[in-house]
Amino acid sequence: MATVDKGKVPNYLEDGSKFESILRSYQDDSGRKKYFELLQEIADRKTTTFELSLDDLHSIMEHELANRIQSNTMSYMEQMCKLIDQNLPDPSPAANFERDTLDVLNEDRRVGADGDEGLTQTLPPAMHRRYQLVISQAGQKKLPLRSLKADAVGKLVTVQGIITGATAVKPKILYAAYICEQCGHEIYQAVKGDSYTPEVTCSSERCKQSQNFGRLFFQPRGSKFTKFQELRVQELPEEVPKGSIPRSIKVIAEDSTTCQGCPGDVVNVTGVYLPEAAKSGFSALTASTVTNVYFYALKIEQNKKSYSEYYSSEKLRTEVEKLYQSGDVYERLSASIAPEIWGHSDVKKVLLLLLVGAGTKSLSDVTIRGDVNVCLMGDPGVAKSQMLKWVSSLAPRAIYTTGKGSSGVGLTAAVTKDPYSGEALLEAGALVLADNGVCCIDEFDKMEESDRTSIHEVMEQQTVSIAKAGIVTSLNARVSILAASNPLYGSWNRRKTVQENINLPTSLLSRFDILWLLLDEPDPDNDRTLATFVARNHLITQTSELEASRKERDIIDIDVIRAAIGEAKEYFPTVPESLSNYITRMYVDMRAHKDDQVADATTWVTPRTLLSILRLSQALARLRRAQSISEYDVDEAVRLMQQSKRSLIEAQESLEADGGSRWDKYPFEIYEIIKEQRDRSGRNTVKLDSVRQQLKIKGFKEDQIRETLSTYDAVGVWLVGHDFSEVHFVDG
Repeated sequence: MATVDKGKVPNYLEDGSKFESILRSYQDDSGRKKYFELLQEIADRKTTTFELSLDDLHSIMEHELANRIQSNTMSYMEQMCKLIDQNLPDPSPAANFERDTLDVLNEDRRVGADGDEGLTQTLPPAMHRRYQLVISQAGQKKLPLRSLKADAVGKLVTVQGIITGATAVKPKILYAAYICEQCGHEIYQAVKGDSYTPEVTCSSERCKQSQNFGRLFFQPRGSKFTKFQELRVQELPEEVPKGSIPRSIKVIAEDSTTCQGCPGDVVNVTGVYLPEAAKSGFSALTASTVTNVYFYALKIEQNKKSYSEYYSSEKLRTEVEKLYQSGDVYERLSASIAPEIWGHSDVKKVLLLLLVGAGTKSLSDVTIRGDVNVCLMGDPGVAKSQMLKWVSSLAPRAIYTTGKGSSGVGLTAAVTKDPYSGEALLEAGALVLADNGVCCIDEFDKMEESDRTSIHEVMEQQTVSIAKAGIVTSLNARVSILAASNPLYGSWNRRKTVQENINLPTSLLSRFDILWLLLDEPDPDNDRTLATFVARNHLITQTSELEASRKERDIIDIDVIRAAIGEAKEYFPTVPESLSNYITRMYVDMRAHKDDQVADATTWVTPRTLLSILRLSQALARLRRAQSISEYDVDEAVRLMQQSKRSLIEAQESLEADGGSRWDKYPFEIYEIIKEQRDRSGRNTVKLDSVRQQLKIKGFKEDQIRETLSTYDAVGVWLVGHDFSEVHFVDG
């Protein structure tokens, strides 16, 4: 027969005596009776929260009591609330507070009581409580949601996650008050769980003796309610293993823990991991062996961590100091961005500045964003997606998504229906979840028109406004957007503008600080170097060889890059007065000498261009750990801006350099070749299979062939088949 170890069985009476002693006599380091004064503040209605720190119990060597409270929290909380009620002092004479509903109820009960019998029933102790008991522990380890197992049920734990959904705050009934229509008896029903069965008939002694059970009427004013909110908390992106679905948990917030976070906020939640209450009524006849769990929150704290708080350590700080002492921080860090991708040195510098960013400037009536938005455009196969993936793996708060797989509400926010309660639930999208981070959107050009318009506000005002299903709110989306777009017709058409190539409106493109065009152009020297670089990477099969290769190329470790960016973000450089004239003069010169030959709105110099230059300059100054922007920072920012615009202009110039006269008349040349085929065959209908092969041998691309076919079809020269397989000449 098994024996019970009495040392492990909690003695609630003994532990209650210890807790009562702590309430009366515990003193902190300054000699102040911390909890006795807190009881007086509750009595004087100066606070509504009684916070018990388990660290205080450990400081007076009550380790076992603290451990028992932590492992059986809800049972001990019930006992502690009773002891707090018993030891609550009277309000001090100097206390000045307004009467609440409970005061009015008690007074009405006393006035309306029968003089012979007095009050028919005293109020339950919980009805008198004007406080919420909170148990916390400062040094408690924050657990990822994935580590919550069955052994954590019933225990006090702290989890970290990001809020993805939140319901509106509603009143939840704790005690239902009834009054009998026959005898006037008051009945108070404790409500536990999500549902309850209201009392119908009176159970007082007077009604029992008369055997005339009166009906009970619900009294909302005499009932006790609390604020109730349901949150959905999801594990952080960096904690999700590759290929896994992020886990989430339902969090119940009551009273003071409501309204402590919005969708997109990273929070630390201290509470109890509990199973859902058993069903009642006919539903209780059958029960599942698998129990749904939720998290009852006792404390919710905002947790907006930066790079340095996530990854900085003494070792990394030492490595960062060595990096700065070696010099060329800007060049070395940018060369370490996506080191497996050859070339694109200026693009990597822009990506580094995007990760560093500039400080957001808040004025009295407007906020100027400091996050840098970048769009990479160009032919397929130039490593755009690989650079997006690398940036998303580096940033501590980064979301990677695709334009085709994301709807407008999937990027911003959505109002959905809670499957359990049926009420409206606000769920955050990718841009809100990446608040204070980076959102990488691949295939940006594949988004629907209605979905693209939803991110206009995010890219400039950095907020998401919602007005749906009775929910009107604004969520923060302080995020840098890194987008990648492919040409609409497979390869970049130099005869078309940027808007025509990637099918994006100017209003959206103008919100990007940098638009960089990457073309896949044949060049023997570059092709040979690229092939050698790729082949060398594939020859490396062991980790030691990879480390040796990185050391040879002076590649900085990714954790050191994070720590360096984290330290740079601690600086907020300003524009000195001596530099303002220089910036003004440079901006005016850029506006005066803008390229008039390229009629493309993406190459124009606008006031947004000036703000982009200032953002890039501040990011460069941050990398130098400077307090103010220098002339070098402005020059480098302008150079990168000009290089990005140059990449767009060079596509047009290369078209002209290849023989602009020939490219200008290529539709006529294609027409002449097809017409010659018609003349040789003697038939008005020409099959294009053999002609298309002949045209490609002469150097014409498929999009040029299709454009010519469509152009002459539009003017009525010929009719084109639906699949561009044949043409029929109209002139007979």
